[in-house]
Amino acid sequence: MIVDFHAHYMTPALAEALRGRRDPPWIEETADGDILHLPIGRLAFTPDYLDMAARIGFMDGLGIDRQRGKSGDTGKSGDTILNSENRNSGDTILN
Repeated sequence: MIVDFHAHYMTPALAEALRGRRDPPWIEETADGDILHLPIGRLAFTPDYLDMAARIGFMDGLGIDRQRGKSGDTGKSGDTILNSENRNSGDTILN
């Protein structure tokens, strides 16, 4: 079983808020695709950050069975386990 222990999921509401910022973290919309600006650099902001179906396709393409993910705007500190068997175990691990 392959587990990705460092994965990030972002809700559409958080992404929209980051699009309105100009200091890291923020999302820049460009003709070549969105860019997530972080304090330590930049990343391509791809659909798998927002869309669960795209995330599962991304996982499948890399052979990932489970992800331990962080959501940035849940209002609480916690992890959600996403797995390939049922795609969302429903388990939330609170810190």
